[in-house]
Amino acid sequence: MRKAISILLAIAPLLALADAVRWGGATITNGGVYCSKPVDGNYIVQGAEIIYTNPETFETGYEGPEYYLQGYFSVSISGDTTTIKGVGHALSGSDVFVKMEMGEVISALTTFYSDEVFYRYGYLPEEEQNYEENFREIADYSIDIPSYSGEHFFLGFGTASYTVDGQPCLYGWLEIAVNGTELSIVNSAIGLNGQSMTVGLIPEPTTTMLLLLGLAPLALRRRLATSDPIL
Repeated sequence: MRKAISILLAIAPLLALADAVRWGGATITNGGVYCSKPVDGNYIVQGAEIIYTNPETFETGYEGPEYYLQGYFSVSISGDTTTIKGVGHALSGSDVFVKMEMGEVISALTTFYSDEVFYRYGYLPEEEQNYEENFREIADYSIDIPSYSGEHFFLGFGTASYTVDGQPCLYGWLEIAVNGTELSIVNSAIGLNGQSMTVGLIPEPTTTMLLLLGLAPLALRRRLATSDPIL
């Protein structure tokens, strides 16, 4: 019995972890996007808008914690290369995107406080929101990727809630496919407790939890079968 209880206690944190991550749900819309600073004199350019926000239902409203990640990116093609660059922002709070590789860790250090970012808009965590002194709108580099190779790239991100005071910054990642000037989301994930995340890590929470939960009664049965008979 003690062994079965130990297994259940070991499973509990995994169940909590599964509930603390939202898998999927990010969207990309291709077309004209708004530039905060005009590109070649134009405020609207060919590009893509990324949005990652809470699911919403009529009955319950937004599922917590509340978040709204957003970014506008220009997308252009030259020869066989597609170039993607952060250009604008609209509704959300402080957001930052960083190009990352599978297996890298996403946290405040590797997003908000990274030396170079693919795109940043807003304030650093816990920073006084003084627009003239602290507000940042930065794109340190662009992303070049073969246009029709089928290659994907990853963006790690950090986002601060735009309506809820005291909520921690949230971190996650996007896997993006490129087809010419069209971008699409392959996979995405966001941690809901402000925890660090690992780029490209996609466990199957439901399947894994069912498997682990199935082990508990098996362990208990084995324990009972090997115990001395009750006389």
